[in-house]
Amino acid sequence: MGYVKLHTGSFILDEQRVPVQVSMNEAWLWHDQNHDKCTVAYTDLEAIETTVSTVFFIRPMSPTDGDDSNPDPILFESYVFGGQYHEYVRRYRTWDEAEQGHRDVCRMVLSVLSN
Repeated sequence: MGYVKLHTGSFILDEQRVPVQVSMNEAWLWHDQNHDKCTVAYTDLEAIETTVSTVFFIRPMSPTDGDDSNPDPILFESYVFGGQYHEYVRRYRTWDEAEQGHRDVCRMVLSVLSN
């Protein structure tokens, strides 16, 4: 990836959706002007009264799996609202991981329909 490998700092997304480290002021300004670019995916699963939201954050987060061996910042998160998996969280390092993770979380949440 083309970004600085730190777990601190602030980030924005470039035109290819790759995180780029910038100052905190630059990150907040970018976020205010590009809020719509922070949503990776949003799925409303009305049948089970659940929503899955996957977004980009300008500040790095801790890994949800406890594995902190990868130095790349974690800047994306899927969050489940409602249903059996309410408040379930999964985090990612890249836009592509976040897109795939969102689909995986949606499949997991929808698995309650087959049980």
